[in-house]
Amino acid sequence: MSAKRARARETTDAGCQAYVEARRSGATERRAESVSGVSRDAVRRHPVYGPEAVAAHEEYIEGLRALGDRIARGEVEDPQQARVMLAAVMWIVSKRDRENFGDRQTTDLNVTATSDETALRLAAAIAAKAKGE
Repeated sequence: MSAKRARARETTDAGCQAYVEARRSGATERRAESVSGVSRDAVRRHPVYGPEAVAAHEEYIEGLRALGDRIARGEVEDPQQARVMLAAVMWIVSKRDRENFGDRQTTDLNVTATSDETALRLAAAIAAKAKGE
């Protein structure tokens, strides 16, 4: 392996390691990319750091679940502190999984006309237009 390739590999390994550490600390993928200088796809393809990045994300999510469980079991004695902690968990989850927990809802409005009645009305309208009515 050439010296240039070896240096590039070291940089990639160091970047991947920085990416994984950022994800372990709770950084978003975009933030981890900017901190490490390595794309998420490059990390996922890496034989060592790809699985570590996935594990780091799962550890972070598990920590949020554990915090939610502590609040639900009443292990946080101060109600104000529990409310603030729960609000923080809800905010983080809404940013991490916008589709399921985000503030905005999306509605699919794709409508298709497949009924026979609609097809007959459309055919009649086209025929009437062709006759000049």
